Amino acid sequence: MDLYEAIDSRRSVRKFLDKPVEPDKLSNILQAGMMAPSAGNLQAYRIFVVRTQAAKDALVPAAEY
Repeated sequence: MDLYEAIDSRRSVRKFLDKPVEPDKLSNILQAGMMAPSAGNLQAYRIFVVRTQAAKDALVPAAEY
């Protein structure tokens, strides 16, 4: 698959399974996020893993839409 095919076939999914992400997959996702480039390589961000429904519900107002 070339770049244009990947862009053209991209889809947004908003329906998720009600089960936690496996630890090895979560580790890979977090590792990829930490390796992502940032301006001046400052990596001025924080990554939070939110597991409980109460914490997710508390974050809803911050997302607005």
